[in-house]
Amino acid sequence: MIRYPLDEEQIRSNIVREDRTWFAKTARRTAKFKRERQYAEKAAIWSAAKPAFMIAQNNKCLFCERVFGSPDDSRIEMDLEHFRPKSSVMPWVRPEGADGYPADTGQGSGGYYWMAYDISNYAASCKTCNTLHKSNCFPIAGTRRLQHDEVAELSSERPYLCYPLGNQDEDPENIITFTGTIAVPSAADGFNRQRGLLIIDFFGLNRHDLLHVERAQAIERFGSALLAVSENRGSAADHTYVQQIGNPMIPHAGCVRAFFRLWQGDEQRGRRILTACRDMLAARLTAPSGTSFGGIGANF
Repeated sequence: MIRYPLDEEQIRSNIVREDRTWFAKTARRTAKFKRERQYAEKAAIWSAAKPAFMIAQNNKCLFCERVFGSPDDSRIEMDLEHFRPKSSVMPWVRPEGADGYPADTGQGSGGYYWMAYDISNYAASCKTCNTLHKSNCFPIAGTRRLQHDEVAELSSERPYLCYPLGNQDEDPENIITFTGTIAVPSAADGFNRQRGLLIIDFFGLNRHDLLHVERAQAIERFGSALLAVSENRGSAADHTYVQQIGNPMIPHAGCVRAFFRLWQGDEQRGRRILTACRDMLAARLTAPSGTSFGGIGANF
């Protein structure tokens, strides 16, 4: 999970390109929701906003950083995510055995109906993160606000989930980092550690084999360039790749950046993790279908 720069003007322009009357229509609908104090409509029209957020996020899921194709090719694979649920909020149940954050993460409610068409509440998410994991849950440490509040005022809820678009929330890399392919909290203690532990559990960031495989592939690609540069045999392309470490377009950028920081502090450990990623990817080519490889990092 990384922070993406937010150009609200560009997002608005891209939405208008899809539907030039979208903002006028959504303003009328939002006024109706506020009058009735609930979200209720026969047919939603937020799909016009989805491509704008896919573009802003470099066609990556906001939460797990899985990479998808272009907005035109991947609409069916991605959802337009309402960060704060629009119609109802379900209590989130902490997984059995989980620890490091409170079991009570807020009661349910009628939802943030006034934010159904608020683009500051939108993001693009893969269907696994949005439908399977997030659904209508929004765990908080504070008291849920049920008024027509602006996003800045809602910060008093102290949400556990992080909104990585723009600067309205903490930098996600201060909350979650990686050891190899394994997601871990960035902070040693405090609320950010609680947020990190909960987000990892909430989105199953260490439970899905595909995520570990994709992170290993990203480490292998970047690590190969980094190794070549370190050994003074790097090509111009290798040097360019290493210099682009801050580019949000890099697949699983949060994981790769963490690998780079590890390499800078302990190159030998970085080399061992790179070798382990290569070995896992090679073994996967001949492994029986359904073989699980798990994460790489804890023992290196």
